[in-house]
Amino acid sequence: IISSAGTLIIGYDATGTITLFNSTAERVTGVGADDAVGQRVWDVMAPPRLRAEYENTVRSVISFNAPQTAELPLVSRDGGERIVRWERTYTYDNDGSIDEVISIGIDVTEEREVEERLRLSEERFRSVFVNASNGVILLEPHTTPEGEMDFTILDINDEAMRLCSVTKGEVAGKSFEECLPCLRKMEAFESLSRAARDGKSTTLPTFQCQSLGSETVVEVNVFKAARNVVVTLKDITKQQQNEQRLVDQSHALEEKNDELERFIYCTSHDLKSPLTSLRGMVNLFKEDYGETFDEDAWYYLERIEANTSRMERLITSLLKLSRIDRSPEPHEAVPVADAINEAIHRCRREHGDDNVIEMASAMPVVTYVRSQLVEVFEQLIGNALTYVGEDTTLTVRIDHGRDDGMHVFSVSDNGVGIAPEHTEKIFKVFERLHGKDVPGSGIGLFLAQRIVKSRGGAIWVESERGVGSTFYFTVPVMEEDRRGI
Repeated sequence: IISSAGTLIIGYDATGTITLFNSTAERVTGVGADDAVGQRVWDVMAPPRLRAEYENTVRSVISFNAPQTAELPLVSRDGGERIVRWERTYTYDNDGSIDEVISIGIDVTEEREVEERLRLSEERFRSVFVNASNGVILLEPHTTPEGEMDFTILDINDEAMRLCSVTKGEVAGKSFEECLPCLRKMEAFESLSRAARDGKSTTLPTFQCQSLGSETVVEVNVFKAARNVVVTLKDITKQQQNEQRLVDQSHALEEKNDELERFIYCTSHDLKSPLTSLRGMVNLFKEDYGETFDEDAWYYLERIEANTSRMERLITSLLKLSRIDRSPEPHEAVPVADAINEAIHRCRREHGDDNVIEMASAMPVVTYVRSQLVEVFEQLIGNALTYVGEDTTLTVRIDHGRDDGMHVFSVSDNGVGIAPEHTEKIFKVFERLHGKDVPGSGIGLFLAQRIVKSRGGAIWVESERGVGSTFYFTVPVMEEDRRGI
C-alpha cells in the first residue's frame, strides 16, 4: 500500500537517514529507492540553496520542535522544484525513543501557483483601485430585515473620498445612502438597485460638490461587477471648462469669418463699379480718338483693357468666395451631367472649341447647391484648358466612380502637368505656377477646394510634369441621391 500510494511517503531515523522511499517519491524526485535509502533526507531532496534549512527542519522534527505540518520545496526529476506539504507521524522503540519518522507529502505546487497568481492579481487590482484617477466606491447589495434593498460600502478610494468629502473610517461597512449625502439627492439609489437586480449600467446626471466649491462638477456612473455594484466618480470640471472655451472660441471665430466675408463682399462689390466705368471710358476713348493713335498708344490701351479684365476676374472670384457659405440657393437634386454641360459651355466661351472634352456616359444625381457644383467643374475644366502644352491637341476626360459612401469625380487632361512638389501649392489662394502672361486670378482652384470641403468632400490632384493631370473631388452619397444620366 505504501509503495503504490499516490502521495510521497518517506521514512527516516533519528539521524535523518532515509529508511523508506516509496514509488511516488521516486517518480517526483527521479531518485530510485535503492539510491535514496541510506542517505540523509536533505542530501536527496533539498535544493542546494535550501540544504541547511532542510537539515534544520528535519532535526527539529526529530526533537519534536517543528510544527505538525510544513511546506518545503524539493528537487524534481526535471531539475526544477516542486512544493510539497508534509505531515508526519512517529514510531518508537521499546525504551520510548524515536525509531522512525514517517512523513507523508502532497504535491501542492499548482495550488500555490494559483494562489500566487491570485495574490498578484489582487495586488494589481488594489493598486489600480487605490491610485485610479477617478473615484471608485465598491458596494455590497443586501436585503434589510424590512425586505428592502440596501448597499454596504465595502471600499472607497482616495479620489472618491476627496470628491465626497469623507474618510474611509466614516463610511466603510456602513450604508451607502447614510454616508454619502452628496449622492443622496440624485437618482443614485434607484440606479444602484437596477444595477444589482438587472446588471444595467447607468450614467447619472452630473452634480456639484459643495464642499469642494460650486465649480467642481462630477460625473457618476453605476455598473455591476460580479456580486457587487461599483460607483465611479469623475471630476469633469476642467473638461467642461475646456469644452465651453472651445464653444466660445468657435463662436468668436465664426463671427470673425462672417466679418471677413462681409468685408470681401462689400469691397469686391464696390470695386466692380469703377472698373466697369473704366472699361466704358476706354471704349469711348478708342471710338473718339482711335484714328489718331500710334502703335504705342494702342499697346497702352490694350494693356489697360487686359489688366481691367484680370481685375474683374479677380473681383468676381472674390465675390464667389464670399458667397460659398451664404448662398441663397438650396441644396437640391442636381443631375451631374447637366452641371458638367453648363460648365463646358462657359469654358468654351472663354477658351474656344479647339480642344476635346469627353464625359462618361453615366453620371449620377447628387444633392448639392447647383451653381456651386457647376463652379467646381468650370474651375477644373478651365484649369485644364488654360495649361495646354505646345503642339498638343488637348483632351479633357470627366469620369465618375464611387468609394466608401462617396461619389468620386475626376477631370483628367494631357496638358503640361504639375511637378509633384507643387501639387499642394496650387490649392492655395493667389498661388500661381506660371507668370501673369497666363490668364487666371490665382483663386480658381482655391475656390473649388473651399466649395468641395464646405459640402463634406475632399479634392486632390495626381500629376506628372509633361504628361498631364487628374483632379479628383468627392461628394457624399445621400439617401435621396439616385442614379441618372
